[in-house]
Amino acid sequence: TVVSTQSTVGNLDRGFVEDRKKALQVYLDVVLQNTLLSGTLDVKKFLDPSHYDDNFEEEALRQTSMLLRAEPHWKMLEPLKNIGHRIKRSFFLVNCETEVVGKQILSWVEFKVS
Repeated sequence: TVVSTQSTVGNLDRGFVEDRKKALQVYLDVVLQNTLLSGTLDVKKFLDPSHYDDNFEEEALRQTSMLLRAEPHWKMLEPLKNIGHRIKRSFFLVNCETEVVGKQILSWVEFKVS
């Protein structure tokens, strides 16, 4: 059912709010049943924001850049967005000047020791 914007903004009627909650739950159930959608970082951030913060990709780029600075023949070409399906794993296109293979993909995942 499509509801006009005028009736949804500021409408605190208990019945209306309850109907919207139920509709949202149905929508979330459909999204979570789809493995492609449920595994995306956006969905994970929405459902569990404390474990999927926004600076994860920046941290991955910082860590891999530091690693490659220690290896003079390796060069970071670019971060690869939307590749793979693993949450909290980043991929980068890298190149080694001494290898004939050419461009390669570097995978980075955070590792914490308890």
